[in-house]
Amino acid sequence: MDRDDDSTAVAAEPIPVPEAPGEAGIGDETTQSYGVAGWTLFSRVTGLLRVAVAGAVLGSTFFANIFQATNTIPNLTFNLMAGSVLTALIIPLVVAALDDEGIERARALMRHLVGLVVAGFVVAALVVTLFSPVFVRLLTLGVDGPIATAAARRECWILLFLVLPQIGFYGLVAVGTAAQNARGKFVLAAAAPAVENVGTIVTLLLVRQIFGSGTDQVSTAYLVFLGTGATLSVGAHAALQAFGAARVGLPLWPGWGSTPRSARWRVDSVPRSEPRPSTRAGCSSSSSQPASCPGASLRSRSASTSTTCRSRSARKRSARS
Repeated sequence: MDRDDDSTAVAAEPIPVPEAPGEAGIGDETTQSYGVAGWTLFSRVTGLLRVAVAGAVLGSTFFANIFQATNTIPNLTFNLMAGSVLTALIIPLVVAALDDEGIERARALMRHLVGLVVAGFVVAALVVTLFSPVFVRLLTLGVDGPIATAAARRECWILLFLVLPQIGFYGLVAVGTAAQNARGKFVLAAAAPAVENVGTIVTLLLVRQIFGSGTDQVSTAYLVFLGTGATLSVGAHAALQAFGAARVGLPLWPGWGSTPRSARWRVDSVPRSEPRPSTRAGCSSSSSQPASCPGASLRSRSASTSTTCRSRSARKRSARS
């Protein structure tokens, strides 16, 4: 009888069930997903509002076309060099460095990557400067009369040189976004573009308030205020991404020297038990990946790449233990 009571007591005790790997963080990841979606939507709305305010302040004038065209050149240059692919390429390198050699190696890698990006985009800015006479001439082809043409070209030259620093800022934005995503942080990276849009809107409203609504004959002070404000808005965006990178322990300090071992990408570094990455940029080899992967947004590809890399790192640590 005592034996039966003992067995019953033992059977009545709850048996602990081991928690599935990563299950504890599902709630946090869901919260981050909602945050990323909300801030991305807010950024899109502020971007649309920026276009509307530019149209209202500058009007349907030739000067409005000049400002919009020159202010787009840095972004086009960034996209031609690497664009959103730059972030997707950096994330796996940083995650591998964190997993294999720790935070110090990841910081050294980030310094090297920032140095490469800064040097590369400085060269790009010099190339744009070299071809700036061509851009200025193309942007003023539709102007009639020598006086109006000279005035339009003057506006192009001033605005173009004022917005050139945006090329480097966009490079820092890409690296800062990659640093945050590699550490599993996505919300600030998604919210930061709204700062750029709001800054441009404030600049346009101040221009109208200070210099008036006329754009037929704009002064040099008008052009300097407008171009500097647009560039500072992009700089604020880059500074916020740099702050996010520093907050996760990967500050964006440039460094030059030999390439860290973690940055030397090798196909052999992919475990044999896992499928190799697809040769199509930004796509996963998993069958669950949508067919429209090449057209996915930067943040979607960054989040997917970071999640895949962190899952792979977790499996490595489990295998070692």
